[in-house]
Amino acid sequence: MIFKAETAFTLVILLILVWASVTAWDWPFQARLFPLAISISSLALGLLGLGLDLFMAPKQPAAKEERQIIDMPSWEQSVPPHLARRRVGNIFGWMLGFYFSIWFVGFIISVPLFIWLYLIVQGRERWWTSLIYAALAQTFLLGLFHYILHIPWSDGFIAWPQEAMLELIGR
Repeated sequence: MIFKAETAFTLVILLILVWASVTAWDWPFQARLFPLAISISSLALGLLGLGLDLFMAPKQPAAKEERQIIDMPSWEQSVPPHLARRRVGNIFGWMLGFYFSIWFVGFIISVPLFIWLYLIVQGRERWWTSLIYAALAQTFLLGLFHYILHIPWSDGFIAWPQEAMLELIGR
């Protein structure tokens, strides 16, 4: 059995998935359906990955020069490791910001806000192009999950923006 840093990361992710499954289990059926489908299937894949991490023999190093970027071997010499680490940090920053936004103001507000900000700041798109994509995402989100599937939305820490949006579209 081989225990590596990747194995510890897999264990942390598995614990988060177990927590998500247990938390969602007491929700109403329509609210728990999607989180349980995602967390249980991800849990199964994570357990498979954990088994592979623990019981597979380590690969032999490649003959050509190899260097580590984050936790993946890279033969690509054009991206320096410090730049790769900065890019990964940037991605994680955006993800954490999105999760915080969902917790703070709710899902309905966070999705179009995230898309709009990401396209403007990271993608350097024009504000009106970003606004169109955010509006399309909001239309899809509300059309599918609110009107077709009738998913109940949990409130954010500050509930009034999402409540105002739901009142505006006619709950």
